[in-house]
Amino acid sequence: MNLYLISIWIDGIILVLCLIFLVSERNPILGIRIPATLSDPEIWKKTHKKASKILCTVSLVHLFLLLLTHSDYYAKVFNALLLFLFIVLLLYIIYYANTLYEEKFPTKVKKINFSKSPFLNKLLNNLRKLNPGFAKMQFWI
Repeated sequence: MNLYLISIWIDGIILVLCLIFLVSERNPILGIRIPATLSDPEIWKKTHKKASKILCTVSLVHLFLLLLTHSDYYAKVFNALLLFLFIVLLLYIIYYANTLYEEKFPTKVKKINFSKSPFLNKLLNNLRKLNPGFAKMQFWI
């Protein structure tokens, strides 16, 4: 079996997982299991709904490109792109879930001040210069 067919099978599995994400409740086996999503059923549902939509779109585009090219070489290129997009998606979904958690439970979020470290203070000031809307670093508990 060549890489092209394996890639098509993987896209099919991803599409099935997207459907499962849409209907699943909090469980100990499948899902995005981070403290923010495990803390509240509403955050779990919103996070999984958004992840499912994005993941399904990326997978369908990947499948379309594979079916358009019919080549192992392009399958390698598209698989590398798919892996990169999954990593970006995962980071975005974690950020999204933590933002929902912060909005719902603002008193449980600890904001840490890094002003004691000269290196981090300099880094944060440089980031604020690059982007005036840069918010202070926050950690979600």
